[in-house]
Parts: sequence; structure tokens; C-alpha cells
Amino acid sequence: MSIVNHWLSVRQSIRSLKLVMRNASRSIAVPVVLILGVFALLRMNYATSIEPDESDLILFGQQLVWGYSEQPPLYSWLCTLTFAFVGPGALALTIVRTLILALTVLSLHSASRTLIPDSRMARFATYSVVLIPSLTWHSLTYLTHSILLFLASAACLHLVFRIVQYGRTRDYLGLGAACAVGLMAKYNFALFLGALILAAVSLPEVRRRVLDLRMLLTVGIFLVLVSPHLYWMYEHREIIRNDLLLKVSKLREVQLGYFSRTAIGLKELILNSLLTVGPIALTLAVMYRSAQPKADEHQERSPDVLTRLLGRFLFTSFVMMFGLIVINGWDRFHERWLMPFALAVPLWLFARKSHLEPNTSAVRGFLAVVIALALSYVITRTVQTTYFLNRTDGLYPLRVDYRAIGRAIEAEAGSAPLILTRQREVGANLKMVLPNARVCCCFWNLYDLPPKGGPIVIAWNPVIVNGQTEVPWSWIERYWPIAPPRFVPLEAIREIPVVAAGSGGRAATVAFTVLPGSGTPAAAPEANSP
Repeated sequence: MSIVNHWLSVRQSIRSLKLVMRNASRSIAVPVVLILGVFALLRMNYATSIEPDESDLILFGQQLVWGYSEQPPLYSWLCTLTFAFVGPGALALTIVRTLILALTVLSLHSASRTLIPDSRMARFATYSVVLIPSLTWHSLTYLTHSILLFLASAACLHLVFRIVQYGRTRDYLGLGAACAVGLMAKYNFALFLGALILAAVSLPEVRRRVLDLRMLLTVGIFLVLVSPHLYWMYEHREIIRNDLLLKVSKLREVQLGYFSRTAIGLKELILNSLLTVGPIALTLAVMYRSAQPKADEHQERSPDVLTRLLGRFLFTSFVMMFGLIVINGWDRFHERWLMPFALAVPLWLFARKSHLEPNTSAVRGFLAVVIALALSYVITRTVQTTYFLNRTDGLYPLRVDYRAIGRAIEAEAGSAPLILTRQREVGANLKMVLPNARVCCCFWNLYDLPPKGGPIVIAWNPVIVNGQTEVPWSWIERYWPIAPPRFVPLEAIREIPVVAAGSGGRAATVAFTVLPGSGTPAAAPEANSP
């Protein structure tokens, strides 16, 4: 009898496990883990090198300061923390990206569950970000600081929804932290936050939550977390202002009048808005074309307060961006700047239709489109990382291998030299293969790591100086106090291939020289201090 009972218990356990797995497959976690895992593996397919924008993170990771560039420092800090455990390189960068994206989807799903009563449609709203190709593709493969902004934006929406619904103190505290993450991720979060505040105060039901005394806790948490960086910004306000202005004017060298520049900026805003929102709006219009009211819905109900809040937020956001272009005469509006707002679009569209029930064939069609797009991303990335990363038609091909040049430098200058360069890609890749080296790069206006002792190595990409063999002293003028210009014989300059010939084009090389007699450098320029 005990054997029979034991067998029945085992069978029941197996049934329970199958039920759990079946439910898990329907949850948000499984598809997210699958696609993020695949993209993480594809990124590690060329782990010997880093992409250009990742170079900043490798080099900034050498020092913790309150600011590095025209981008806020939080993403760099997260990478620095990860470097301490797994070392500077593609693995650490991939871990940070994957975790941030996973948390973004989780936050977005939490927001959709708060906004949309039907749990299935809440999942669909989360899946719908795949229908915004520029957002999904760039998030998975290209963006850095922006994806941290997406996380903060999704978290803010979720916390605001919870504050409106429940008004709990912990949500006010969480909102302050999420806003701090947003501003420390990317400065255009201020636009997102401004639109959210204006939308909230425009609704009487929400205004009382905004004017609650506990909002002082939100502001207090926010100010405590961002004040050190805001002070750093104030100290470097002119440089930051100039760098940011360059981002909104791609035609700054062209003599154009105010109206011409404004027209170009508005064209980019409208076109990018249509390209961003159009695919998902069209897909959902087809999905709900023949939808019927749910059994408990006898007539179309008015949108609830959260849906109206989200709709006003999206409208206010567009009006504010429109106004910024008209007032300032910007001639550039990058699609990337729309992506934090695009995250909210599927939530709003699904919430607007929450009283309707699409038929089974429409739901299957929607899921088929989502799955097809997800598979196309995977296939495209697989082909790209397998066949097209060795091309040398640019200054910095993606699939590069600096291990040979690292061994050559180590043979002449040891494992912990002082490397001077102007090119962040060169410096970061050398830092990966020589983790004990101190790499000083004068690429940025706002940050410089102070040089310290060790043999001095100067490294550069010959393509950037039109193939000249001589040391490009003018490119490292900042470091002349410790490495003054001097004659370096040609035999002391070495060029090492970082991309082999025949792997997609001509061989790409990096040149370096070890300055004779270099040991402990003289006094170095001061750098930013935390």
C-alpha cells in the first residue's frame, strides 16, 4: 500500500510540475529570458572586442567620479561595479545590459498589469514593444545609457499608477528613487518627468495625490541621490551645454535660417513619431477590428483615470517636444529620444480597448507577428555576428582581436604600462587585454584619468592619421608634460594587425611605441575628483 501511495504521490508531483511549466510558458518571464539569453550569447560571439560606444564604459571604469561626459554617470558606475567581479570586457558589459533590459520588461509588465485588468492583455501589451522595431533592435544591440533610461521610465509609470490607485508611502519613496535613476541615466529624462507631472496635475483625481505632503519624500529622495552630480554639472555647465547643443544640431556647419532649421526639426519629429508608433497602432487596429464587447460590457465605457493619465502624458510629451523645436530652432530630433515615450504607447492602446475581446484568430495573428519579428531580430543578429563583423571599411571594425598587440606591449613595457591615446576604441581594447594597464585617453572634454608611474606607451590607429608612421604627437597634446614630443625612429614603432587580412578586407592594424627611458612620469594634469 505504501508503494502505491508513493507512486500516486510521484504522479501528482509530475502533474504539478507540468502545470507549473505550462503556466510558466505563458508568463512574461520565459520569452524574455529566451530572447535576452540568445542575444547575450550572440554578443559573446565576438567577446574579444567591444563596440565603439562601449569603449567609454571600459575607460570610465578605471575611476569613480561624479561625471565623465555629456552623459550622466550611473550606467558607467554599474559597469565599474561589474568590472570588479568579472574584469573589464564584453562579459561585464553584456551582464549589465541583459539585467537592465530584463528589469525594464518586468517594470513595463508591472505597469501594464496595474493599468489593464485582463492579465493576458497585459502580457500582450508588454510583448508589443517588439512591434516598435527601432526600440527593440537598438535596445538589444546598440544603446547603453538609453536602456537605463527605459528602465527608469517604465518604473516611474508603474509607481505613479500605484500612487494614484493606493497612495502608499512606499510608492512615493520608490518614485523618488526611480526619478533619480532616470536623471542619472540620461538628461532627457527631465522631459519625460516634466510631461508626466503636467499630465498628473491636469487631472483632478490625480492632482490630490501629487499635492500630498508625502510627495516631499519623493522630492527629498530624488535630491539626495542626484545632488552631487548636479553640483558637478554646475561646475562644468558651459562644456555640458555646448556638447548637448551639438546633439540637437546636425546642420550646425550649414548657414540656415531659423525657419529652415525649425522645419527640418519638425519633419524629423513627425516622421520619427510615425515610424515609431505607426507599426504598433496599425497592428492593434487590425487585431481589434472585429472585436466584440466583453460579456460584462454592454456599452463602451469611458477610460479610467489611469488610461486618461497615460493619454494626456503622451499628448503632453509630443506638445513639449514640438515646442522645444519651435522655440529653440533645433534641426535634429533623433528617434532614440522618442523611445522612453514609445514604451507607454502599447500600454495606452491596450488600455483603451480593455472593454473589447478580440476573436481567437486575431489574437493568433497578433502573436504570429510578434514571434515573427522576434525571430527576425535573432536571425539578423546571428548573420551579422557571424559574417559581417570583420569588415574593415571603417576606422574600427567590430570584430577585432587585440591580444597580439597586448602581448607585444607586455613584452616591451610589462603588464602595467601607462598607455596614452586619443582614440577611445584603441584605449578600451588595450585595457581589455592589459587589465593592469592605466589607459589615459584625451578624447573627452570633461574627463581625464591622471597619468601615473610606469613605462609610457603611445598607441594609435594609423588610419586616423592617414597611414602616417610617425607618432601623432598633436593628438596627445594634453600629455606633453609627461611625454613631450621627440624624435622616435621608425624601427621603434610597431604596427600589429587587429583584424587579419582575408577576413573581410585588408588587415587593420594598431601602431604603438614605447618611449625609451620612461619610468615614473612627472606631475600630471589634475582630473575630476569624486
